[in-house]
Amino acid sequence: SVFTRQQLATHIHLRPPADHSSCIFRPVMESEGAFYASVCRPRSWYNLKRSDEIGAKAVDAQFKCYSARLQEILEAYPDSALSFLAKAPSDTLSPRQVTQSKVQRYLAGSDAQCAMTVLPTASAIASHLVRVLPYVQHDVKHHRLLCFFGYLSNVSELADRVHGVSAYGHEDTGAATTSLILGLYQQIHGVKEEKLFLSELQGRYAFFLYDGIHKQALAARDPSGEQELYYCLNRDTGMVSFTNSLDDLPPGEDLSQWLEVPPGHYVSGRTPELRQFALTPQQLELRERHESTDIGYGLYPSSDSGDASTSSYLRAGISWDS
Repeated sequence: SVFTRQQLATHIHLRPPADHSSCIFRPVMESEGAFYASVCRPRSWYNLKRSDEIGAKAVDAQFKCYSARLQEILEAYPDSALSFLAKAPSDTLSPRQVTQSKVQRYLAGSDAQCAMTVLPTASAIASHLVRVLPYVQHDVKHHRLLCFFGYLSNVSELADRVHGVSAYGHEDTGAATTSLILGLYQQIHGVKEEKLFLSELQGRYAFFLYDGIHKQALAARDPSGEQELYYCLNRDTGMVSFTNSLDDLPPGEDLSQWLEVPPGHYVSGRTPELRQFALTPQQLELRERHESTDIGYGLYPSSDSGDASTSSYLRAGISWDS
């Protein structure tokens, strides 16, 4: 296959083995991997319950589930891209491939208030080009942790804004994407200007970001809703958990406590709250219909007209200009 310079620059390039036939990979699974993260309240907020210990135990249990799941995948798909990474000598792989192609456990924050574990997958672009998913970056210096699913369509524009360069010819897609998101977050002071920060991200994505400086998390899902995202708030301990896959949670997990982050919404704050930052395609279509018929923004559609999900957003008080 023939690749452009940009395509080669935006994916991880493996050194091909002597037997090129082994580079013909089979897909592992349709998803882009899975993650589970827990964020506890700052220590100054604790009562007698140690939510950090509870969160760490939950992540440990999830880590074991992910490890068992990964082993099942490797045995079931010995010719997959992920199996190739598992068998390849470490000196033929990039540092990110060596670490992130295995189930990982991360601790972030000065008091380890955030714990996260990730079940990876890998997709073969073609020949010996392999991409490890999801994209993870742990900025130890600034106590930030990011797990990203999907893609950004405005990487070049963000690179020019954040770093003053128009392209990332020396990095793979994952490193470039996570670096730009964290750089933009720092520039805009995302904890105070979350909607402004999220408005700069164009693409189809869901991500979890923990800010250890401000001791809180931000989890967002783009308006298309292509990537899944869920959260669970324990009001007794104040701990909040996030995942993108309810199917991979430990046995016995009470799924009724988990809530979906709707498309175009995000969860943030020390006392986590769900907010909307962008209109969904359905809401945009309804808005255009309202404008074309000169109805105006102040009228809500009746319950027996229009799209049911869109009407529910409107009845909830979502402003068109929010």
